[in-house]
Amino acid sequence: QRRSPTAATMTWQQEEQQHQQRPQSGLQPDGDMFGSKDSNMKEAGKVNGNDEEGVRGKTSISTSDGMQGRTSSINVTIPGFMRFKKRGFVVSLAQSRAKRFGAMSAIVAFMSLIWIGIRFFLMIDGENQVSEQAFKKLAESIGRTIQHRVTQDLVYQDMIANIWAAEPNISRAKFRKLVMSEAYAAGLATSTGISLIPRAIGPDARRAIEDRADSEILRQECCEGSAATGGNCASIAADGLFCDTSLGKPRYQVTQFGPNGLMPAVGDSAEYLESVGQEEYMVVDMIEPFASNSKVWGFNLLSNSARLAAWRSAMASGKKTFTRRLNLVQSTSAEYGVLVWLPLFADATGGWRTAFDGQVEDLTAVGSVNGVYRCQFMLEQAIKSTFSPEQLADTSIFLFDNADELGGRAQFLGSYGTDTWDAYTAYSDATIEDVTKESWTAEQIELNIENTDSKWIVMVAADAQYLRMRRSDNPYIALGLSVIVLVGGTLERVLGHPAFLKSMLERGRGHAMRAITSV
Repeated sequence: QRRSPTAATMTWQQEEQQHQQRPQSGLQPDGDMFGSKDSNMKEAGKVNGNDEEGVRGKTSISTSDGMQGRTSSINVTIPGFMRFKKRGFVVSLAQSRAKRFGAMSAIVAFMSLIWIGIRFFLMIDGENQVSEQAFKKLAESIGRTIQHRVTQDLVYQDMIANIWAAEPNISRAKFRKLVMSEAYAAGLATSTGISLIPRAIGPDARRAIEDRADSEILRQECCEGSAATGGNCASIAADGLFCDTSLGKPRYQVTQFGPNGLMPAVGDSAEYLESVGQEEYMVVDMIEPFASNSKVWGFNLLSNSARLAAWRSAMASGKKTFTRRLNLVQSTSAEYGVLVWLPLFADATGGWRTAFDGQVEDLTAVGSVNGVYRCQFMLEQAIKSTFSPEQLADTSIFLFDNADELGGRAQFLGSYGTDTWDAYTAYSDATIEDVTKESWTAEQIELNIENTDSKWIVMVAADAQYLRMRRSDNPYIALGLSVIVLVGGTLERVLGHPAFLKSMLERGRGHAMRAITSV
């Protein structure tokens, strides 16, 4: 049927009016929000004669006048959040953008978390490296401290040796005054005592030592309980031998180890002569402080194999020589100690001197100045005088003797800062590997004590708590702040994104319209 131009025009106007009213009368953005997808497609009709996918924005819709062959077109503005697909499937563009933005935000947040974790562990590792360097410096400082204190004591030992060499017949009273003076007090900071050890060869030389007048005076003071000798000297000195009247008139005499403690020395037995080579004695004739060392007074050091070996080595080298670890006669508890022999020699003119240069030819050994060291006491005094408990928290210190004759198996001497209360028993047979196997890290410091044969090793070990206690809170603070900033930034991007806001707005509008139309 032919239509007049007026009818065509009216139809066009009606269609334009219908299109402009379409959001209120039926064309819906999304079925699941405002209406069904099928009704949307029915009202939208054919677009340019095709079900063209992806048409958005302005779309041309044509009508024709069959009579005059004219064609009229109108521009229909489709809302920007709509997208047409085949078979009428309509999806919100805003929702699609929000989904893509959400996925991108999740990826960015995930990568940011990885970077925050990397930075956190890098900060922890950086602080650990600083702690490791500080620990190395601490270990070196501990080693230098111990070395300095022992070297200082040995210097005082040299001074006593020079005085004795200048005055071979020094009296007991003068020796005591010298060693116990304020000027020499520092020499007893880590050592237990200093002693003069005359060498006696043959029974006559031994008897001359025993019959000295000042020795008898000291014995009587000891038996009387004089304050200068200690209140219990009578039972301690030589295990009471010097004051025991049951065996006749008591007297001062040279002693050695026996089955029941100390006993009068026997220097002419076949066993002794085989060990020593001759009737030779090295007697602890003078020792200070006397009260704490009275038990060893009169002891023949050559009656013990470890002491004898060190003396022979000192005679041959002329240097200060350390014994291997031993149990000191004067010790009141289970602990290791060492003696340091400093030999004196007589030259061809009869004068006494030391031989630090090692030139002992044409010299005759006449005695020794001995330093007495209780290893545990020495180590503790050296450490406590320099370091605070806070500085050494979570660290342990071990002292070992690594002399050549030990064949690489170092001997434990003492410890500081360990959990055990009886280091003597706990570490008696321990190796360096044993005491450090459970440590987080350990530093080995070799002590270089000049003019001696010493080869001591200081092991400074730290447990895992050492790092934790010295680590600052900065990495954790930085981690927390980074996470807060990341979460806040992510929320700001998501909640403030235009696509997200538009999607929320359209959803709210759709729910509102459904509520109105249902009334």
